[in-house]
Amino acid sequence: MNPAGSRLRQEDSPPRIAEHPSDLIVSKGEPATLNCKAEGRPAPTVEWYKDGERVETDRDNPRSQRMLLPSGSLFFLRIVHGRRSKPDDGSYVCVARNYLGEARSHNASLEVAYTADIRQIAGMTLWAVEIRRRAQRSLTSVALTSSSSSSSSVVDELLSKQTKIRTKVKGDSSRFFLLVLPLFLPIIIIIIIIIIIIIIIISPVLLFLPSTTITITSPVLSSTSVHQHIIACSGARD
Repeated sequence: MNPAGSRLRQEDSPPRIAEHPSDLIVSKGEPATLNCKAEGRPAPTVEWYKDGERVETDRDNPRSQRMLLPSGSLFFLRIVHGRRSKPDDGSYVCVARNYLGEARSHNASLEVAYTADIRQIAGMTLWAVEIRRRAQRSLTSVALTSSSSSSSSVVDELLSKQTKIRTKVKGDSSRFFLLVLPLFLPIIIIIIIIIIIIIIIISPVLLFLPSTTITITSPVLSSTSVHQHIIACSGARD
């Protein structure tokens, strides 16, 4: 007998987590989704817990920025994160229940992207580059030592791996750039503003500076002095 007093149906089944949530690194103010999908009969109800405490969603409070989707996933309208308050940062777990029991998902962490996360992404990028180099070295050695028939399949496989690694490197590099850009953008804007202020202050001063002219005089021999010089030279010869 179930809690409702009816008999247990043969087709009824306890809850089962069909899709577990994954770890997330999200920027402050951005939306995010922790996926969770539960199966069972009757359809189980889904609840989320963060660090052991039940998460309040829009079904509890219509003004909540956390929404429980029909699939069971937890959607954040915007990630809230401050120096003193970090309501969204933590470890989450999805719990599905029906009258036959409950099922819990794997733990999934939600972290706000900061310098530590950027270093982690940079480390992942360097790791991918190293794997790419090793794949290139293996490709070169196989091409030199293997026969044409056997090396062809190996080369194709290595090229496929190299393409996947290149795609991962590009993705990590783009993500790294997007995370680093907001950190340096305010500094660049401040420098531009300082330069504009300096130009505005100096421009009036330059306009009212007295202009100076430099005259270069060169000695010019008059016709009389030239004539006297010629007579003196003739007298010396005589």
